Amino acid sequence: MEKIDFVLTWVDGSDPDWLAQRREYQPGRGTDAGESRYRDWDNLQYWFRGVEKFAPWVNKIYFVTWGHVPKWLNTAHEKIQIVKHEDFMAPAYLPTFNINSIELNLHRIKGLSEHFVFFNDDMFLIDSVKQEDFFKNGLPVTAVLRLPLCRTISAILLPIFL
Repeated sequence: MEKIDFVLTWVDGSDPDWLAQRREYQPGRGTDAGESRYRDWDNLQYWFRGVEKFAPWVNKIYFVTWGHVPKWLNTAHEKIQIVKHEDFMAPAYLPTFNINSIELNLHRIKGLSEHFVFFNDDMFLIDSVKQEDFFKNGLPVTAVLRLPLCRTISAILLPIFL
């Protein structure tokens, strides 16, 4: 099996420098619903714990950020690579506050495996996964998740595309 990397995007919406830059480049959006969109719920450590427990086979974790890094994150860990937007996006498109433009450029991250799984910071691993859950014969797979609905209906099948 080829190496598989994980890519995680994150923004610290309470960082005063980031907020100042956002206000400079997006005037008039200072207190709109966008601010709640970037709120940090202080649960990112659970993402890393989930990967450590449920996907220990992961090659590298590329932590994509505007430039801020949680104080508790061990940036010296051999599997963690801190990637700033400026490291893989053209200067003409920076700064950006748009996840779509970031996602469209993830493949430009230096050293990133051709086989990678992208996570937003609100997507968590809560059970063991295998490499084959994401790629088979070198190609991405389609997954089916079993989600409990309620006591009377035990589960629903939800197709997702990775």
